[in-house]
Amino acid sequence: MFFEDYKLKKRILALMIAMLTLLSGCSLTSGIDTLLAPPKLSEEQEEIYSALLEFTGSKITLRYPKSGSYLSAFIVENIDSEPSDEAIVFYERSGAAVSDSSLRINVLDKIDGQWQSIYDMAGAGTDVEKVMVTKLGQSDITSVIVGYGLISESGKALKIYNYVDSILQSTYTDTYSLMDVVDADSDGTFELFVAAMDKSASSAIAKLVVTDSAETYYVNSYQLRANTSDFVQLQIGDISDSKPAFFIDTLNSNGLLQTEILCYRNGLLQSAYLTDENETDYVEMSVRSPGYLTTDIDGDLQYEIPILTDFPGYEDYSESEKVKMTLWTNYENGALKSKSPSYYNISGGYMFILPDGWLGNVTAKITGNEIIFCEFDRTANHEISDELSEILRISSAQNQNDADTLKSAGYSVIYEKGSNGCYVKYPSAVSEKYNVSATTLRSCFIIF
Repeated sequence: MFFEDYKLKKRILALMIAMLTLLSGCSLTSGIDTLLAPPKLSEEQEEIYSALLEFTGSKITLRYPKSGSYLSAFIVENIDSEPSDEAIVFYERSGAAVSDSSLRINVLDKIDGQWQSIYDMAGAGTDVEKVMVTKLGQSDITSVIVGYGLISESGKALKIYNYVDSILQSTYTDTYSLMDVVDADSDGTFELFVAAMDKSASSAIAKLVVTDSAETYYVNSYQLRANTSDFVQLQIGDISDSKPAFFIDTLNSNGLLQTEILCYRNGLLQSAYLTDENETDYVEMSVRSPGYLTTDIDGDLQYEIPILTDFPGYEDYSESEKVKMTLWTNYENGALKSKSPSYYNISGGYMFILPDGWLGNVTAKITGNEIIFCEFDRTANHEISDELSEILRISSAQNQNDADTLKSAGYSVIYEKGSNGCYVKYPSAVSEKYNVSATTLRSCFIIF
């Protein structure tokens, strides 16, 4: 409820950094907090901040979680058995040397109407990556789950804290690359999902941490593909039995994306795919270029995995010359089923879903920022040529001059945002089979 504009800007910037990092192969280590000015504090936060300064006795630098639902340095929640809220603040003393102990956590509570520092401790890393506050499993205690960045390692540190007798006690420690809380078995309680690289075994592992009423943690593990080299993203969505599944996008040893789907059934974390040796290897089928992330393209909480395939006519071309179609696939009954064939232009910020009847009968050519769709009859056409009959041109503009040029050439606007935009043009004559209305055409676009 705090810092909503700041949260939104931070999420957008985090997404931009993640996409640039993925597409460039570079590691951006300067924190998001260095790129955004901190927001003005609310009245309650000013009171908490003043109480914290009374404890520290010196100027401090607030630290903000980089992802998740809590993006404020001030987390105000009820984390004990009393009815009132506590405040958790992440901070560093200004001028402190960068080390694992420079990041600190302070817990404050209201006493006689005034905020007071109750407990202070060192954090377990150099940055706050993510914070979650929730009850886990059958426990009645509200846990504070903190993910930390580590300056000396590419992985991250995970701590689960319970606030008992005015002390923030560490009850579970792990490393992670991705994590989230989820009701994995739909029983009304939450479990903690963790995915991490196991450096000692040079492998990747997924875990579901389950808690009983006695605060005992049980770890259910699943070994991911042996060729996994890094984690990219985690999505959690329903699959065919209306229970959550974990869609894990990873990089393989060749630097390509692949997706594994896990589910928690009968007390086991397991692959959602059929395991019969004769069945298709759907993880291998999902291997694709970086940038093509698993996405809920239609907002139904059923995530689609993109699979790249060639447009017709490119079978004998080199890989660099091919124009790729993106087939969005849904998980269904242990397999992947093709749902929406499309052309996905990541840099142009749009996806074009092929209209009915185009799949298998239409190919595409790319010239600069423009894709040209053409009729393709395999019985009559054997290669991509200039003689193919055009159906539609889609062009993206990166600046105002490009946009003005396209408009003057008779292109229609699909969307415009600042100096960027997407534009379409029909040739002078299109066969009735492929001539779609303007309304239908616009409905085929998804803008990012």
